[in-house]
Amino acid sequence: MRHPLAILSMPNRLLAPALTLGIAVLLLPLLAMAAPKWVRVSVPGTDADTSMTVAWNNDSTVSEVEYGPTGGALSLKASGKSTNTKGTLGTVHEATVAGLQPNTKYDYRVGGPGKWSKTYNFVTGPADGCTPFSFIAGGDHRSDDDAGPNPKWKSVIDDMKALTPRFILESGDLVKSGKDEK
Repeated sequence: MRHPLAILSMPNRLLAPALTLGIAVLLLPLLAMAAPKWVRVSVPGTDADTSMTVAWNNDSTVSEVEYGPTGGALSLKASGKSTNTKGTLGTVHEATVAGLQPNTKYDYRVGGPGKWSKTYNFVTGPADGCTPFSFIAGGDHRSDDDAGPNPKWKSVIDDMKALTPRFILESGDLVKSGKDEK
């Protein structure tokens, strides 16, 4: 006859792996959600002084932005829309934050519960549409080989930043082939 504790320990040995597997299956969708990537801002139509549109990619259907004036908490929230590209780009998200103050720096992050981007920032436009400012337009800085980004691009970006433009407009042609994430 078996000892009563041996009988109780038998189901526990079998139960533990089953519970572990069950928990892993339940948490897998949360763990698999990739952090947002390719976070970018764009100016919506006519309200650059009081709103900003943010876009990013990942594999989630949640499109959320948390934001607030720089130096404060990210206590404001905005929701957006998502579009599945059915390709390697994953899901493209876009959300507009509105009701902002002109000529003000804001911090923001994008994503959703469990997977947020790092914190980025932007500055809204001036209230007076006639206030002069400078910006830089650049593009076609991809590498022509398979080595990845152009090795000279960092120094070009550093030179651009030294000019303190209000923003840098990227015209595209960032990759050799749109089939790659490189």
